[in-house]
Amino acid sequence: MGCPAKKSLNKAAGSALMQDEQLVQDILESVVNAVNIPVTLKMQTGWNVSHKNVSSITKIIQKSDI
Repeated sequence: MGCPAKKSLNKAAGSALMQDEQLVQDILESVVNAVNIPVTLKMQTGWNVSHKNVSSITKIIQKSDI
């Protein structure tokens, strides 16, 4: 969720993932449950300059216990 490049955004990847908070939660839970090593996450403050939702994504991260 850190890449703001158009190439990623056009495929609903990179920071574009931040638009779908349920998908973020699903991905994080799947990854955390699939591995036995620490999981890190790099992200932007939002999916674009006008839409910043880093605080709600942070709450999802905390619930995922990563």
